[in-house]
Amino acid sequence: MRYLDLRLPYFPKIGKIPKPFGVVNWLSVIGIICCFLWVAFTAGQNHERAIWEKNKQLQEQAWLKKMSERHGPYYTYFTLKGRHYLITNPADADNPKKWREIK
Repeated sequence: MRYLDLRLPYFPKIGKIPKPFGVVNWLSVIGIICCFLWVAFTAGQNHERAIWEKNKQLQEQAWLKKMSERHGPYYTYFTLKGRHYLITNPADADNPKKWREIK
């Protein structure tokens, strides 16, 4: 019984790929370097994002403290689409016409 030869055709080597450490080729070295750079870059981005979030939180706390000193601590302050609002009566929370915009 004869078998069909399914081996890939032999392609002669055109040029040797230089191997820096005798085992790995240049493509794997480049891949490892790219992975390292990607991990370092994303870690840097996450660190910057954490700093930005903390600064935003501190700014909000300072704004709330300033508003409570100006209008009293029993009012509700909030931000909607970049605008700051003050609600003097909790029953008016569902009625946007009763909200007072703070500049």
